Amino acid sequence: MTRVPLFVAAVLGSAVARADVQEIGTELRFFSPATSWKVSIPKEDWTISQEKRRPDGTGFYYMLSSKSRLLHFSIFLDKTNQCSSAEDCRALFWRNPGPMYKDPKEVKQYEKNGFQVVQFYLDGVGGFPIKQANLSAHMYKDGYWLDVHISKVGREVPTPDSMISLLESITVK
Repeated sequence: MTRVPLFVAAVLGSAVARADVQEIGTELRFFSPATSWKVSIPKEDWTISQEKRRPDGTGFYYMLSSKSRLLHFSIFLDKTNQCSSAEDCRALFWRNPGPMYKDPKEVKQYEKNGFQVVQFYLDGVGGFPIKQANLSAHMYKDGYWLDVHISKVGREVPTPDSMISLLESITVK
């Protein structure tokens, strides 16, 4: 998959109000200033560990972690014409998931909460003897590819329940 590289804007220790992420009440909201909608997740104890954006404002990426849930969550809002539906975007991702997702196990594809999802686990990550459960969820809205990734690691394959629960809590409005 060919995407324009994102440039690091800042590394944050906690969520703060920015042009494309807001902490409002009990929610974290991610958006493009060019759209009328926002992607929201429950605020809980999420910490933003990485933030990137394209200088032209067409792409936004955030990586967050939750110590209480032992989950990692990332979202990429990408203005694109590479796909034109959630199904197209998921298929585009899955045709070339990249070296990070080498040799996925127990692959399942389904729809959940308006997202087209690929669920799988990895048996060892980066040479470490851990198991990583993954959800890669895709939506397409108003020319933007919403690419969400949720993962959890463990000595045994983590159950996907907490990841699916997080995916079900996402609102796009």
